[in-house]
Amino acid sequence: IVNNILSKNKSPIIIVHAALFIETQSFKRYDSLIVVYSKNNICYKRLLKRDNIDEGLASSIIASQLSIDKKLKYANFIINNNKGYDNLKVEVERIYNILEMYEKTKNILLKNKLIDRNCYKST
Repeated sequence: IVNNILSKNKSPIIIVHAALFIETQSFKRYDSLIVVYSKNNICYKRLLKRDNIDEGLASSIIASQLSIDKKLKYANFIINNNKGYDNLKVEVERIYNILEMYEKTKNILLKNKLIDRNCYKST
């Protein structure tokens, strides 16, 4: 999917949701990593409700992931999702605007040959 998007747009902002993104090293394909986190008890309740699973499976899913402290070490951006949907939306929009500004600036610098394309990771 990512390659298809890149073939149509050379500097898109692509958002990928994956619970084991760091654990599988998948994050290395991307320029930035946004870690969205909440307290374990909140994650647990949301997982039970969203996936309609039993408590044992929910516990094993959460246990299979890196601790939030370890995930945060990889993050370029961090969103605390303890405060609910309205706060989450504000934080996502804030980071999206930063990423959009970054892409525009990078493209202007590349176009004017003020920086080298090799400065950036290949996605």
